[in-house]
Amino acid sequence: MGGALLDLHGVRLLVVRHGEVSERIMELAVRVLGTVYLDAPRRPDYVELHLYGCISDYAAMRGGKPEYPAMHEAYLGYPRIHVVEELLPRGREEALMTHEAVHSVLHGSSRFYEVEVGVRIAELYGARLELALTHAASAIKDVEVAYYQAERSMEEMLRLYAEYLLEISVEDLLEAAALASGRPDAEERRFFLVLLSKRLAPLPPLLNGRHTGRMHEALYSYLSHYPEWVRKGAQRLVGEVLPRLRWGDLSRRIEELLLAASSMAG
Repeated sequence: MGGALLDLHGVRLLVVRHGEVSERIMELAVRVLGTVYLDAPRRPDYVELHLYGCISDYAAMRGGKPEYPAMHEAYLGYPRIHVVEELLPRGREEALMTHEAVHSVLHGSSRFYEVEVGVRIAELYGARLELALTHAASAIKDVEVAYYQAERSMEEMLRLYAEYLLEISVEDLLEAAALASGRPDAEERRFFLVLLSKRLAPLPPLLNGRHTGRMHEALYSYLSHYPEWVRKGAQRLVGEVLPRLRWGDLSRRIEELLLAASSMAG
């Protein structure tokens, strides 16, 4: 694998560009990582930063479309960050990169991909169990990232990231309309609430500080498009469930989130 190997405060960073990536984005990504690592109580030994010019560059290397403009994964045993320049939202690039950089500090081990759950969870989620586990684990790790940022003078980047997630898209509006006009059963409801938990994960530390009013307004605006059961579930997730998932055994926390989503689904 080609690329440039840099030293960022003791972290060996391999930077690999795929396709046409601007110097601005490459320099910004390296600067963000350096800032996060300088402040980190524990730093990873080695991180890979993969920068892609466009969606097709990502697809050529990874064999599929990116879920997000920036992503972190460590299932191979070390942190790897992927950034797709074409998808980065203007004015939010640094916020998204900061989020993934913190993941590389907190979740740079394959153990964050190893979970066990009880029979009850398997029965509740059935064929969607694997997806539910993946999204629940991702939401919990995002909760950890949010509190880490809030406690280390990264609250502004956290706010920008949270606002980005709460921007309503055409896809969201279509989804909200379908949920409002249809009659989703309990299984569909619980799975949707698990998906929603990832979008809401950055909010808990922001709702009790200087951004309280602004974040409540953004959350209200986003949820206003959805039916009442979604609004109620979201309020409970943000106010009660997600703040409890900050610490502890990952498998236990995943079970707690999945059971809470099930109880809210009716």
